[in-house]
Amino acid sequence: MSKLKVKLDDIKLEFETPLKIGSKEVTSIVMRQPIVRDMKLVKHHEGEYEQTVNLIANLTGFSVEEIETLPTHIYTKLQEGLEGFL
Repeated sequence: MSKLKVKLDDIKLEFETPLKIGSKEVTSIVMRQPIVRDMKLVKHHEGEYEQTVNLIANLTGFSVEEIETLPTHIYTKLQEGLEGFL
């Protein structure tokens, strides 16, 4: 029998200096764990990238446009966190 390891807590990225996202300066981003409904909400988007960006936006409370303006290293961390949930 194999064991399944899953992440059950929300993910929090904290920044040493504030990051401007849209018109807000933030010192952290919290991504809640997804539920089945979240997966259903992004299923209609074509392509894995579009689904991932929309899912991260839903789970963090930021808009898709705000997520798309994140520095790539921060987006990658959020993407890795999301993969840990799945």
